[in-house]
Amino acid sequence: MKKVFGLLICLALLLLCAVAAADQGLDCGDECVSFHISDSSVNIGEEIEIAYQVNDPDVKILEVRWGRNQYGYYTVSGITLPSGVFKKTEWNGGTYYLEFHYERTDGQIYQTKAEVAVNGITADIKYVWPGEPYDIGVGDTLSVEYSVHSPIENISIETNWCIGTNGATGTTDGHQDQLSGTASIILGEEYEWVFFQVCVSDEQKTRTYCLVCGDTVPVRKNVPMIESEIVDSGYCGEKLTWALNDKGLLMIDGTGDMSDFLYDDSKAWCKYRDSIKNVVIREGATSIGAFAFSSCFYLESIEIPEGVTDIGEHAFFYCSLKSVSLPHSLVNIETMAFNRSELRSIWIPENVAFIGAGGLSNCRQLSEITVSESNPYYSSAEGILYTKDGITPCQYPAGREDTCYRVPDGATQIKECVFDGCSKLTEVYLPDSVLSIENAAFYECSNLVSINIPSGLNSINDDFYGCGKLSVISIPAGNTYAIQWFRDHGFEKILSIVD
Repeated sequence: MKKVFGLLICLALLLLCAVAAADQGLDCGDECVSFHISDSSVNIGEEIEIAYQVNDPDVKILEVRWGRNQYGYYTVSGITLPSGVFKKTEWNGGTYYLEFHYERTDGQIYQTKAEVAVNGITADIKYVWPGEPYDIGVGDTLSVEYSVHSPIENISIETNWCIGTNGATGTTDGHQDQLSGTASIILGEEYEWVFFQVCVSDEQKTRTYCLVCGDTVPVRKNVPMIESEIVDSGYCGEKLTWALNDKGLLMIDGTGDMSDFLYDDSKAWCKYRDSIKNVVIREGATSIGAFAFSSCFYLESIEIPEGVTDIGEHAFFYCSLKSVSLPHSLVNIETMAFNRSELRSIWIPENVAFIGAGGLSNCRQLSEITVSESNPYYSSAEGILYTKDGITPCQYPAGREDTCYRVPDGATQIKECVFDGCSKLTEVYLPDSVLSIENAAFYECSNLVSINIPSGLNSINDDFYGCGKLSVISIPAGNTYAIQWFRDHGFEKILSIVD
């Protein structure tokens, strides 16, 4: 009862603040939404309560989301405005955010969020190997020593082994266990991989949370290269294996999608990034995971087979790859896929339907992008990537030698990252048809000296970061939005207002 009473008082105070702000004509700035959190740190199974208040009646709420950064978000429905209390119970640990995305009267999109830490279940595990770590095969016994740590009491523990067999996944029979102990498994002839997991249930067994403990352990018979050359090996997808030899050759074999990775990941081959020189992906794979080969500074070549349809975000970010042959089956090149790589040129096949923002940007050696004439979504002219109609530039190669570029008449948008890293450009001309400049469009255009702003341009999401030599911004006197935007962002001294 006290907790509910406290929340009601907080909501009342929030409402009083909102009324006072409205009476004084206050601009809510970036804090148009305020929060009061009953407890910023809760345990799994405990209810989270967040009181929220929209302080400016003129803002337009676009979306309210709830989730965790690394696991994604979902849209919250049933939000009452202008105030209310969001309640949620989570059984997964981590930092959660309640995000309000809204549009202010100035047309800009803002985000305000509340943060709650959920204390989850963790486990320590130590594999006990019969020989060398990860060098294990059919007939060997693999053991683990485990210890489970839970922020709540009265939980039940069940441990089991997950087993991959001929493309299928199964588990051993579960055992009711203590919070710590040991477990073993004898690897069968059909086993392809195994890993250990702990499943935790609440006292009423209404909720169960399974915690994967330790790396996936490949069974030796599936290694695609001779054992004497292997540096390390394992799984990189539900049905994909990998093996790295002492010559820097990474072989990927099997079927299906490749797992996604994180930039600072240590799983699979990530800890050997500096050792990888050549990559061969055999037929059967259908995707290249996010960050798969990012920061592979010595990567010389990669063979991508037909059947691959998706190259994940940041897949070749900051790698030394100088050339690549994309398969005809490719459909998607995700955000930042080849960003900051050392590509010299690239050909876009006929089935590519999507190239994400920055997918080919800031490649300082890239001088030419060509597109299959059969592609219905993209085209190229003079080595520049355009939409199919040849009007809107999608990517200007950062390695082009030209110093001036004129955006074609009819283009309405300067796309995100389109000139990212184009350090040779000194002047860009925008036609009157351009209405918006998107995020990072001119990022690190370090030698850009002048740019004109069209009279109808009414949306700017780029801060012109890294444009240190920009000295002339020409804006028609009638475009008050653009004039005010550049003044607000520190460009007052280089504005040239023209009649």
